[in-house]
Amino acid sequence: MMMWFSSAVGTILAGIVLSAPAPAPARPLSDAPAASRMIQDVQVPKALFYASLDASGYWLCDRELKRTQARRFDRLYGDRVVRLAGAITTREGSGWSNDAILTPCRRYADKRSARSDGDAAMQRFESVLSGMENRYGLSVAATGMASSPVPHGATINPSGYATILSAPPTGPITAPPIAPPPPPADGRPTPLPMTSEARAARERMMNPDDATREAAQALDRRIGRAERGNYVGMRIVRDPGPRFAFQFRRDAAATLARYTRDARFTSREGGLTRAELQPVFDEWWKRFEPFRLVGGGSVYEFDGVVRFDMNIDEAGFREIAARERWTLPERLTLRFSPPRNLRSIDPALARYVRVFARADRHPAIINQALLSGRIVLRDGCFRVTGGEEGGEALVIFGRDVELGLDAQGYMVLKHPDSGRAAPRIGERMMWAGPLGYSEADPNVKTLRARCGAGPIVAMGVPDSAFRSE
Repeated sequence: MMMWFSSAVGTILAGIVLSAPAPAPARPLSDAPAASRMIQDVQVPKALFYASLDASGYWLCDRELKRTQARRFDRLYGDRVVRLAGAITTREGSGWSNDAILTPCRRYADKRSARSDGDAAMQRFESVLSGMENRYGLSVAATGMASSPVPHGATINPSGYATILSAPPTGPITAPPIAPPPPPADGRPTPLPMTSEARAARERMMNPDDATREAAQALDRRIGRAERGNYVGMRIVRDPGPRFAFQFRRDAAATLARYTRDARFTSREGGLTRAELQPVFDEWWKRFEPFRLVGGGSVYEFDGVVRFDMNIDEAGFREIAARERWTLPERLTLRFSPPRNLRSIDPALARYVRVFARADRHPAIINQALLSGRIVLRDGCFRVTGGEEGGEALVIFGRDVELGLDAQGYMVLKHPDSGRAAPRIGERMMWAGPLGYSEADPNVKTLRARCGAGPIVAMGVPDSAFRSE
């Protein structure tokens, strides 16, 4: 008996199949049922049945998700699975005995999680299927079968990898224009209505006037000289109106009263001086920098902490910290990047691409200059042409970018947090930068090993230049 478990939100028992039937004799591919149906009906050899369960969607409870995964499975692997089933049966028989199969089905809280698990299962199955095909003399090269649809506009090189040099732009978002307001009857602009609460809120967000600012700056210099070791600094607070607050480590109200009783100024207590916090900043910056963990940081005297903006998510950091046996001080706070997107490349496209290189770090700080170029695929390697520096360079994408197909069959770049149409490989794109990359990044090393030397452009999350304009 075999039982299957999942980390999905819910798992229920789907059924028990006793004495699983042997698969029917292999038929010509044109007459054979869909591979996913053969698996559902346990009409494939035992080894292939168990290898196919995850990728074919056999385990899904939701019928719509099950049908979607089965269609993807049949499109990518259908002919190969049917052919392999026949080869195994002919050589070794079905492999089934009086086994009992206990298989639960899985429920998901959302389609995105199901799709992610399905993508991962397809990638695992591709490796298993290729190995079984080699074992039974049915490799793709030997049979001449195509395992994946060719992206629209791509040409396949003798190497087996694809080239895409151009593609029509995805186009702008089409939305109905907003009708302008009718002109005022007297020809003069009509002021926007503002309630008394809105006016008060606007006043609270304003800074103190110039005279108050000059007086505060003079007082700041005076206190800074006289209260070294206790004085933290000056800042603007709103309680509720804008005032300058002078912050001290201890006895704040009494200390400020020795210098002024001006109602425009107030006191705050707490925090630490820069002299106390700077050693923490310097020590941990030096520890983090060799691992490319930190994108920026600063000393926050008023809060009494050092804060770093991290280029890595919390899970990745915890792994490194445990390995290095780091114990973080209380005065150090870290702001992590969002969790990594585990989806990378659609399994249908893997055979056409030498490497889909993504940075292993998520930059905490991104320059906002608008850069552009045409991203192409040349013999399986992504390159950018027509950029600001001219020539052609290899490309490494942002950590969470995905490679897939759009509804028209074009190869596109996707991002999980963007609801915008995905730009197509071969069209001109724009991105924020410049972004750096590190030769220490394992993905950069893989990119160079598979696509050669030369300049590399890191481009984060590009968008269609047509849409950006």
